[in-house]
Amino acid sequence: MFVRAEKNVNELNLFGELMKKESKTLLERAALAEKDMIRGETELKSVLTVQAYNYHVTAFQWHPEVFAGIIKSFFFFQRSEKYLLV
Repeated sequence: MFVRAEKNVNELNLFGELMKKESKTLLERAALAEKDMIRGETELKSVLTVQAYNYHVTAFQWHPEVFAGIIKSFFFFQRSEKYLLV
């Protein structure tokens, strides 16, 4: 009876260690997935911003004064976005 109880305790200890390792692995994977999601979101915002400016540039048919204003606001947005993401 004592041997069987000792065997059960050893199995429980082993199971506990396996659960700790699995939890650590899952937390690491979740952290990596979160980083990838944030990077993808940032890239998507950048692409959508460029597409929006492309639309406006096309809509204004390349009037130099309008185009210059759009470019200035684009670079201002990019600089301000860097500070927001930090």
